[in-house]
Amino acid sequence: MGIFADFTYKFAPIPAYDEDSGSATCIGGENLAIVNNDNLEGSWECVKSLFNEDMMNDYCKKSGMIPTVKTFAMADEYFTDDPVMKVFVENMEVAKTRGPSPIWPQISQVLRDMLQEVGTGADAETAAANGIKNMQQYVEK
Repeated sequence: MGIFADFTYKFAPIPAYDEDSGSATCIGGENLAIVNNDNLEGSWECVKSLFNEDMMNDYCKKSGMIPTVKTFAMADEYFTDDPVMKVFVENMEVAKTRGPSPIWPQISQVLRDMLQEVGTGADAETAAANGIKNMQQYVEK
């Protein structure tokens, strides 16, 4: 894929805690709104066009993303056959939406830091323990 760096890499699903718990990942973050304006009908037509399968898939292919509508991704070989994209499409089967939380930005940062530590060679159990400790400061407030 031309949008990614020129080096060898692979993606894998997030591992499960154990066989019974299964794997999960989060999904979400996409929002659209129409402001009060003189062309509400045109604004609504624009929003609807973004959720057209061909339009969404084309945009996602050009931007390196996967469609937010799972059936769109599952019906397009670009997303199901590509070794990188298919990992993310398959993960949509276990994806959960995250609920609104006033501390989500802090929790998200802790998760990013924890994954970065493990991705750069830190011990996973140590990184997880540090992540839990860092999250508790926000949860306990």
